[in-house]
Amino acid sequence: MQSSSINLIGREGQLKSLIEQIRCRKSIHIYGPEGCGKTALLLLVYSNWKSIDRSITPVYCNDSRNLRDVLLTLSLQFLSKFKKLEFTDRFHRRHAFLNPYQLNSLNLNELKKAMYNRLSKRNFCIILDHLENVTPKVNSFLSVLYEKTVVITASRQSWEIRDLNSRGRLEYSLYLAPKLRIENLSPKDAFLLMENIFHKTLLKVHNPRKLFAQVYHITKGNPGMITDIFKIAEGGKYISGGNLNLNLLLIDRKIKKLENR
Repeated sequence: MQSSSINLIGREGQLKSLIEQIRCRKSIHIYGPEGCGKTALLLLVYSNWKSIDRSITPVYCNDSRNLRDVLLTLSLQFLSKFKKLEFTDRFHRRHAFLNPYQLNSLNLNELKKAMYNRLSKRNFCIILDHLENVTPKVNSFLSVLYEKTVVITASRQSWEIRDLNSRGRLEYSLYLAPKLRIENLSPKDAFLLMENIFHKTLLKVHNPRKLFAQVYHITKGNPGMITDIFKIAEGGKYISGGNLNLNLLLIDRKIKKLENR
């Protein structure tokens, strides 16, 4: 599998499990804290799909927080692949769509019909990243997808049966999906990640190992946060006398995140 070695640090086991599920035509739900690497893992698999299973076509939706946005994203990808989407209305009239702008005029049911029509004619794997807000409508959509094709979902929520009392009703389909947990990196893997990132930057600090220990203490091995800290530090703004002012960097990082909401 062709990829940056950084994306695989500490993720070899989870990558192997995910690939096995895909090759066995089994759906799976990936969960873990924000920044732990769920999206990085999905993008790694998606970009190397031909080496995993050429008989299945992957369709990736990066933002699955809103059902209409999910349907539009998936429909646009289907339209790009097949050049035409179709559905039959309740009066048995057939509607065909050749241009992306036409999809914006469709309601949720029409978008679902057009997409389901294509799902029944070819093997697909639908990948829904950042699936955080599973409303009854989203759950209904997922239930149909699970019957028609392979589905990979990812979110911070585990959707384990043990969480039933705090999450909702048992008929939510994500409870029944096999699970893959992604955790923060171990100290060993986190330090390896930081060494890889550090050697690719122009950071000049007196004691890199001390910096790595400080970053690990702050991030608890969260790869997303580790990567973000080194990306921000790369400009040199927070380095003085060979030391990185992590406190100031983290304050500015928090302010920027609040501004971007």
